Amino acid sequence: MMQRYSILDYIGTYTRSKTPNTYTNSYGVSLILKTRKAPKINQPKYYLVTSSKGYKPSFFSSLWANEGNLYSISDTQRLRGYVTFEGDTLTVKPHHSQCWH
Repeated sequence: MMQRYSILDYIGTYTRSKTPNTYTNSYGVSLILKTRKAPKINQPKYYLVTSSKGYKPSFFSSLWANEGNLYSISDTQRLRGYVTFEGDTLTVKPHHSQCWH
């Protein structure tokens, strides 16, 4: 059975930890930047894996390059969002059509 999750549960700021490609939020949830050695056609080179204490790491999203340090992501319900990298910070933002007020 495929894991189901929502990008909205991951919105926020993650700070780089001691491991170079791991970013963790204040709740202890980590997003790990991974690289595909041989991406298939229509598969981006970079993707994220999520991990939290007591849970096995699992695929989060491919990183679809936009401009600069902005990447598009999507979840298992096809909601879209964005990831940005700035220094030691990774930020997950909802797609503008999914924002709440």
